Amino acid sequence: VSTLLWGLSFVGVRVAVESFRPVALVGLRLAIACVVLFAALALRRGALRPARADLRRTLLLGAILGTHLVLQTLAMRQTTAIRAGWFVAFMPVVIS
Repeated sequence: VSTLLWGLSFVGVRVAVESFRPVALVGLRLAIACVVLFAALALRRGALRPARADLRRTLLLGAILGTHLVLQTLAMRQTTAIRAGWFVAFMPVVIS
């Protein structure tokens, strides 16, 4: 199921990038993710904020993820969803 959702996200981004600017689309995706994450944490009665010691790392990882998503969304204007999916899926093999 997770692989199906991951693959469909490329199709969804490719379609949405025709109507939204990349930064707005990424902002919308992250806002939806925040709502879902905070709802899940609230149901589990988990901490809604990272520990103070983890705050810098959390912000850094958020900035890295946000930059990655903006660059990927910008690239989706130039290629097909299937090519982008294969490229992203194959990168760990190339890097290792």
